[in-house]
Amino acid sequence: MYEVLIEYVFQASHAVCMPAGGLMEDMHSHEWRLKAAFGADKLDENGFAIEFSQAQSLIRDTLSPLEGKVLNNIPVFEGEIPTTEILSRYIYRNLKKRLQSDLKINYIELTEAPGCTVIYKE
Repeated sequence: MYEVLIEYVFQASHAVCMPAGGLMEDMHSHEWRLKAAFGADKLDENGFAIEFSQAQSLIRDTLSPLEGKVLNNIPVFEGEIPTTEILSRYIYRNLKKRLQSDLKINYIELTEAPGCTVIYKE
């Protein structure tokens, strides 16, 4: 099994409801750091599990509706508070939909701030 890890950085803002007291925090921006692990059981005829540029393009296409936006205002998150966990699930599932049948997404890591990372996989 081959695993290709791609890193990507993007900007987006959100506000989340804090568990202690249930108060909504102020809107704030993050420089989110995404790591996406693509998996393949075999290489293609050119020796790639997935070409780096193809993986980067899949990530860009997935994140373009979010980049530079206020996540709370994006319809896909309607009815949910866009925590890092919710955002991780959204990114994972959207990457999975875009993959060819011989590839899979093993997991994603999404870092909101140094030392604050969510790993999502199914």
